[in-house]
Amino acid sequence: MCLQVMNNSTLWRLYAEVAATEEPTPENRTKIAQYLQHAYRAGTQGSWERDTDTCLQVMDLCMDLAEAYIQCSMRHCHSNEKVQMLSSAKLPLKSVLTKIEKEQTDLVTRELPESLASKHKSLLSWYEKIVDEIQRLQAS
Repeated sequence: MCLQVMNNSTLWRLYAEVAATEEPTPENRTKIAQYLQHAYRAGTQGSWERDTDTCLQVMDLCMDLAEAYIQCSMRHCHSNEKVQMLSSAKLPLKSVLTKIEKEQTDLVTRELPESLASKHKSLLSWYEKIVDEIQRLQAS
């Protein structure tokens, strides 16, 4: 594939959407997660966190990626494999949360813009659930 295709987040997301219309086999779920991971990498190049609309797009993508990894983790029987999948979901969530908080938080009010606050809260909730599940699996 040429560089323009490899760095096109929208194209990778479309690949994931097409794959999602196929039978939900474990292999297909893995393929969806891989396509969304490519979309995430392409979508988070540069200074995406400075633009509100781009932040919203990246947050949506990140939630889809987390959901895809959670779906993949559910097909594994061993807890260490589940932990690995959930950790793959956790890392992008933490990165996106941190960058948005750093760039978009108002220095005076210490709050995010209203347009980002709701999705940020959802991302944070996903992150906390995943961290809790990883800790639960590691404890058992």
